[in-house]
Amino acid sequence: MTTFRRGAAAVAAGLMVLGGAGTAAAQPVENTNDPAYWVDFLEAEGFVDVTCEKAEGDYSAYGEYEAGVDLFEDGTLYDVVWSDYAWLLAVVKAGSTGTSVEDENTLFPYVEVDDALFHESGKEISHIIFCDGSVPDEEPEQPTEEPEQPTEEPEQPTEEPEQPTEEPQQPGTPGGGGDDAGKPIGPVVQTDVPVQGADPALPLAALAAAGLGLAALGLRRRGQES
Repeated sequence: MTTFRRGAAAVAAGLMVLGGAGTAAAQPVENTNDPAYWVDFLEAEGFVDVTCEKAEGDYSAYGEYEAGVDLFEDGTLYDVVWSDYAWLLAVVKAGSTGTSVEDENTLFPYVEVDDALFHESGKEISHIIFCDGSVPDEEPEQPTEEPEQPTEEPEQPTEEPEQPTEEPQQPGTPGGGGDDAGKPIGPVVQTDVPVQGADPALPLAALAAAGLGLAALGLRRRGQES
């Protein structure tokens, strides 16, 4: 025999029937002893491919059965079925609601192998309804973010082309500044005579020039007389 592993948690799961009964009562099938009731119940909770089957008295096909087990070591004895299979839901029935028990159905959701199934009142089990099913596949998530748009605009040139800062140079004027200042604009005319002694070459040059002039004058006169 395997050990009891879920203990008080299973009892707490059984109390879910108090809240679940209202939901189940709204289903088309109203008899909780009918497996079809629990098929409708689970499908209303969103499960798919749900199947339920009922076992009474002989639980050998579903697990090992023991009577009078002190599960919580508190002196209360329970009839227990140790599950051989994993189930989406197991519904354990004992007594009658409002007369012999507070609630006739104790629910065990998500049963695992070797879990203990019992009625929370400790009364003898009348039957167990075993249900299986699956959770619908989740739809793939759609991308919620739009592709990023470029946020930076292409850079515009911020520097303008440099303008020439120096004006073209104007020709220098006499007496003004610049490189041409003080330079003569025309032929140099010598007007001053040296104050020191005369250059000995000047008289000779003057005489030579005078002689040439006289000779030229003589030639012209001879041509007129002849």
